[in-house]
Amino acid sequence: MRAIADMDVTAFVSAMAGIGLPGILVLTLLEKLIPVLPSYVLLVGIGMAHAVDPDMLPPVIAAATVGSTLGSLVWYGIGRAFGEMRTSMLVQRWGHWLFLSPSLYQRLTSAFARHQFRIALVGQTIPTVRIYLALPAGVMALPIATFGVATFIGTILWNAPLITIGWWVRDMGYDRISVGLVVVAVIIVIEAVVLVAARLRYLQLHRRSSRSA
Repeated sequence: MRAIADMDVTAFVSAMAGIGLPGILVLTLLEKLIPVLPSYVLLVGIGMAHAVDPDMLPPVIAAATVGSTLGSLVWYGIGRAFGEMRTSMLVQRWGHWLFLSPSLYQRLTSAFARHQFRIALVGQTIPTVRIYLALPAGVMALPIATFGVATFIGTILWNAPLITIGWWVRDMGYDRISVGLVVVAVIIVIEAVVLVAARLRYLQLHRRSSRSA
């Protein structure tokens, strides 16, 4: 573990992905189960380390998407097996260790009650949400085929651009780590802007509904 800690992100991903597409599948599956490394860092790193030419992009994206979808299905299975009461208790007690607050869990559950397919699809493009979205889906016993298809499509929409960015950075001729960090920083800024805008829009709609009531 100490050796891994001393490696930069790109080198670590390169070492794991060195066994080929199965390694990428395992990496993205683990990213869904153990949210230590942000997915945009991992996916950009995979693109930099493994997509050596344009022909490699489709299979790399496919392997990453399958791994991530399988990770979501694991969370779905946990929610389905534990049920509403035990899952809520686990979130209350242990959720903070996994960046899953009870309030976020309740918001995800409420969202699913209104728009199942759309929430499952769009949720895969939202950091943190994309990891735990499957948990309330399992608790609510959403049709697994519907959830799986929506998750797969949403995961492609998230994975493909980030892996492609990594491949593009690889061929720029600059230092990969430095450019990769700049790309990740830009993604984080964009993410923050989108989340703030969404939050402000939510508050605006909430105030309007309160006044009309």
